[in-house]
Amino acid sequence: MSFEMVVDDNNNHYFPDLNEQDWILEKPISVLSLDLADRKVLKVADQRDAVQKKTFTKWMNFYLSTRNGLHVDDLFVDLRDGHLLLTLLEILTNQTIPRERGSSKFHALRNIEQCLQSLECDHNIRLVNIRPEELVNGNPKLTLGLIWRIILHFQFSDAILFSSDEAVSTALTESVPLKTSTKKLILDQVPANYRTRLLLWARQHCQDYPGVSMDDFTSSWRNGRAFLVILHRHK
Repeated sequence: MSFEMVVDDNNNHYFPDLNEQDWILEKPISVLSLDLADRKVLKVADQRDAVQKKTFTKWMNFYLSTRNGLHVDDLFVDLRDGHLLLTLLEILTNQTIPRERGSSKFHALRNIEQCLQSLECDHNIRLVNIRPEELVNGNPKLTLGLIWRIILHFQFSDAILFSSDEAVSTALTESVPLKTSTKKLILDQVPANYRTRLLLWARQHCQDYPGVSMDDFTSSWRNGRAFLVILHRHK
């Protein structure tokens, strides 16, 4: 799952616009061989990645700040040696994870391998096509993908939904409102579809607020009320 570009009623993109010439200067010369439509698609993808990078950096820094002011400046550079990733996992799991202390590429690969092994073996997080050497080389797509998997697992692992079994099964269709009952359902009991889990979590937080319906990840959020409701719940 990735963050999607939001479009308002006038079809205006919420991503900050990038100057076309400045954007092209940062791309390989092969971009010039693309037609205008393909270039526009690539530009939108880059804008989306920039939004994700900024959001994920803030999320990591929130937790890293508890360790003597550790922080991430550039997500694609600062995670390459594996130390900040391992520290983040130690904070999230309250466990000590062994690491290499050297500064060579070999040590960086070992640290990244340790991180991926911990996620897969200790936390049952399925990682597809995320290889240590790609992260050490600062691959943007795979770095964003890894952080997103970590957020999905640890951000919602303790979440609890209040629902009956029947309500949960119907809620998975994304079209039936979530009914409330006294029975608690641990989120890990819901099928491992993170998009569905996130929607169920949002629905639970928007219950009992008149005029706020949570049916999808597009139209339900456009008027901003859902965001305000969730902020009000947690205030």
